[in-house]
Amino acid sequence: MNVLRTIFWGLLLASVAFADEFSLPPNLELVSRDSLSVTVREKDSGIEHRYLLEGGNIASTPGWKMQPGAALSADTCFTFQVAGHVRPMSRHVFGDADHDGLTEIVGVYGGRSWIYEYSGHDTTYLFRDTLYDTWPLDYGHDSDSDGLSEYVAMGLFHEGFTIYESPTYNSLPADSIFAWPYGYYWGGIQDIDGDGRVETYLKRSFNHMEVWRSTGDNSYAFAYTIDLPDSLWANFSDFVFGDFDGDGRMEMINTSDIGILLAYECVAPDSFQQVWRGQVSHYNANFIVGPTDMDQDGRKEFVVMSNSISRGGFFYYFFETTGDNQFEQVYVDSIPGNAWEHGGIGLWDFDQDGVDELGVCYVDGQGLYKAVGDDTFELIYRNDNYEGYLMRVSDTNGNGWGEFVMDEGLDGGTKFLEYTPGRGLLGDVNCDCAVNLSDPLYLVNYLKGLVPWLPPNIYLADVNGTCQLNGVDVTYFVNYFHNGPALIDGNCR
Repeated sequence: MNVLRTIFWGLLLASVAFADEFSLPPNLELVSRDSLSVTVREKDSGIEHRYLLEGGNIASTPGWKMQPGAALSADTCFTFQVAGHVRPMSRHVFGDADHDGLTEIVGVYGGRSWIYEYSGHDTTYLFRDTLYDTWPLDYGHDSDSDGLSEYVAMGLFHEGFTIYESPTYNSLPADSIFAWPYGYYWGGIQDIDGDGRVETYLKRSFNHMEVWRSTGDNSYAFAYTIDLPDSLWANFSDFVFGDFDGDGRMEMINTSDIGILLAYECVAPDSFQQVWRGQVSHYNANFIVGPTDMDQDGRKEFVVMSNSISRGGFFYYFFETTGDNQFEQVYVDSIPGNAWEHGGIGLWDFDQDGVDELGVCYVDGQGLYKAVGDDTFELIYRNDNYEGYLMRVSDTNGNGWGEFVMDEGLDGGTKFLEYTPGRGLLGDVNCDCAVNLSDPLYLVNYLKGLVPWLPPNIYLADVNGTCQLNGVDVTYFVNYFHNGPALIDGNCR
């Protein structure tokens, strides 16, 4: 009875104080508030704006200027939750080499590659194997078409590359079937020229790429090279392949340390020719992803990331195809972060709506960009709770929701942060995509056995951060709505 009385007075008092909690400019009126944001409406136009909260206060300067990247006009009823954790390792690659329907994660740490596999249950990942003196390049493909999966790795200090193959259809790659001694920096396996044959492409030096092709079972031969401009100041460091302009010919688009972008097109069998040159405004353009069509206008895009040490953050350049071998920058945005580290970007359909989103890591946190119009993109999610020195994107547990796979270094290990729709807000006990006074009432009814449990993680109702769920949480919850302390995420998962 005392708990219900507390709820009653909390609802009454909070409703009185709610409208006066924020001092709004005369042209704005308060629409709603939850634990993450405040929504306001322009009285004249009726247009609504959503602002992130920071420590219980609006993240703003005088005049209600929004925190960079905090304008949320898209559906934001989601978050990213920790869905698994393994040892520290970096340069992750993914695949299902043993064909058991469960994804393996391969990364490098301490002079060797480590292989983990999702267990198929909850958030558990199991250690499977390790290979010494290897650096992951590609995993899970079958370049010689013998039905056995392969792992392509370079030497720990870039001394050559080795192809490991599974001994049997249901085993992990372990047998070395081919090796080449000369130094390489990066690469992978893909049909890069669109001829239906899979190639192994390897970056031989700063300005030189070699392409190898299978000539039979466990047999490989050098096929051709792709030569880039010879410049000590332009390390063409990342690249993507695809038919960006829809002319039936594959292109390779490269980034560089000095911001130069180059596009090469396959103009004849085993022959690429430079067809385009572009530039971004900041150096260290070390990451590129594509092709994709995030804004669904029928024109392919690619995205380049620069980590600008001089500007103290990360820049994201969106390019779109405008014609045959022609590309133009249509959007750019930036997020402050520790630009001395790598960060990362990745394309994935995180929310399963059939359209890619862009996941970004700015070292101090992660974000998610989504198209909100033609050539218009918006940072719809930002989280500074988890640092990451390098990021990949995947769906390692196979449930359809995209993940940030974060290299958090020695202290944090590798974390899998999973897109969680509609059920990820701390305090959203009734899963209505908002945190309001109906949630403590639902919690009371749950504790009395009157309603079912809804959130996938019971600690979303542990609003006082004690890793226990009881009536104390109800009292804390009500006090929160009556200008009490902020909700506490105890990270008790």
